Amino acid sequence: MSSTSSLLNRAEKMHHYKLLMVLALIGICIVFTTLLVILYSRWDSQNPFFILPKSFGLSTVILTVQSFYLVQLVPLFKQERYDLLIARVRLLIVLQVAFSIIQWIGWYEWILESTSSPIQSTGVLMYCITVLHWLHVIAGFVYTCWMWKEVKKAMKDSVQELVWGRNPFTQLKWELLVLYWHFMDVLWISIFMIFFFLS
Repeated sequence: MSSTSSLLNRAEKMHHYKLLMVLALIGICIVFTTLLVILYSRWDSQNPFFILPKSFGLSTVILTVQSFYLVQLVPLFKQERYDLLIARVRLLIVLQVAFSIIQWIGWYEWILESTSSPIQSTGVLMYCITVLHWLHVIAGFVYTCWMWKEVKKAMKDSVQELVWGRNPFTQLKWELLVLYWHFMDVLWISIFMIFFFLS
């Protein structure tokens, strides 16, 4: 009971945007967990239904590298090192584009190497899980580009830069960006590890 009241108290103190983000991520986690459980329940160890594309390993490395740079964003914002912040966000955009390209290569490899037809139920689930994750990556990519544009706009005028940099809501937006991408990174690594086990 005390743990429940503690969670409720923390939720009440949380900014409503952050609370919405946390609830959305919980919902995403439930969806992916359900899909992965269904996939696992239909897996036949005597007749594995797919070969894991090698490019998926590379895309996992890219997201791991991205996590290293993500943790720098909020500290750089607090230190008002906006030039370096812009450079880091630009690098994140490049990594996210690279991830998307490699995902497409992975899907192509899947079509060529898969031991089952994509129209079968297990094949549909595999594509559904990876494509659904990629769609969330695209959403994060749009958010990242928006923040990059915002910081570049603020840098054009010293007064606007001061107001933008001291605004608590601006820091919250950076925190939400980092939270979202860390979740997407961990989610993909989890998916990759399960696929690696199944393959």
